[in-house]
This record gives sequence, structure tokens and C-alpha cells, in this order.
Amino acid sequence: MRKSPIYVASIVAGLLLMVLSVVPMFSQETNAGETFAEQFYEKETSAQDKIEPQNAEKAAEGDAQGFTIGMALAILGASLAAAGGGFGSSVGVGIAGEVGNGVLSEDDKKFAPVLILQALPATQSIYGMLTAFIIMQKITIGLSFEKGLNLLCAAVVVAVVQLISAIWQGKVSAASMQLIARKPKQMGQAIILPAMVETFAVFGLLVGIILIGIVK
Repeated sequence: MRKSPIYVASIVAGLLLMVLSVVPMFSQETNAGETFAEQFYEKETSAQDKIEPQNAEKAAEGDAQGFTIGMALAILGASLAAAGGGFGSSVGVGIAGEVGNGVLSEDDKKFAPVLILQALPATQSIYGMLTAFIIMQKITIGLSFEKGLNLLCAAVVVAVVQLISAIWQGKVSAASMQLIARKPKQMGQAIILPAMVETFAVFGLLVGIILIGIVK
């Protein structure tokens, strides 16, 4: 059965009306989706803006509490104290050892008193190491410049006193070895003389500990 042109035109017109009615609805939904996406993006952006300053503040706090100049000064002081005592003792023990070998070459029975006299200058290395340990106990995260400088000054006092006293004690010990080489019964006097130099090493250690104790 053949359809009339009027019938076909009515069907086409109806389809056009349906399409025209659906397009606005689709555009509204698309706009609503875009609006929702924009709102979601704005919320995410604002949340990140809030988080970033907080992270920056935490990073700044971490830097403030991290490695400081005060910590570097304190570590330098501990190193100087240990190095000064160790270097001085090595020189002093070496000086005494050279003379001790000469004494033993003539009489090997004097090994015990020679060994005691040679060991006397070694105590300064112990004092320096002890000072270094005490200073390291004071090193904390974020140590201030003033406290670090205080610890460095204390270490310098100990390092210089231990260095000089150890060298001179080694020289006096060497002379005492020559004493016992000629007069073996004078061992008491031979020990007392280098021990007098030891007292100044003890004084330097005490001053250093007092200066370190100021740092709280």
C-alpha cells in the first residue's frame, strides 16, 4: 500500500520535534556535568593550597631542627680534643721510648721501670678522648651556635693543654730513664718528676669539663 506524501511529512515532522526536544535536555546535563567537574576541581585545588603551606612549615621546622652550625662546632671541638691528646701522647711516648731503648740496650732487667715511665705520657690521650665523649653527649639536633661555640672553646682548652703537657712529660720521662739507668733505687723520684707535669694535664681536663657543664 503506497503512503501519501502528507503522511510521510507528518512522520518526519514528528521525528524532528523529538530531536529538538531531546537536544536541550542533553545540553543541560552536559552543563551540569561540567559544573560538577569545575566544583570538584576547585575543591581539590583549595585542599592542595591548604596542604602545601603546612608541608612548607613542616619542612622549615625540619631544617631548623636539622644540622646546624652549632652542631658542626661541637663536632669540631670533640675532634680537636681527641686529636690534641692523641698527638701529644704519641710524641711524648715516642721521645721516652727512644731513650728507653738506649737504657735497655745496656741492662734489659730495667724493662719494667722503663715501661712505666714510657706509659706516663699516654694518659693525655685518655683525657682528650674522655673530653670528646662528653662533648658528643651534649650534641643534639638543632644545637644552637652559642652552645656549639662553648663546647668548641672547652675542647680547645683541653686539646692545647694535653698536647703540650704530653710532649713535655715525655721529655721528663726520658730524663728519668737516664736516672734509673745510673741509680736503679731512685725509681720513686723518677716517677714523681714526670707526674708533676701530669698535674697540669688534669687541670686542663677539669677546666674543660666545667666549661662543658655550662651547656644545658
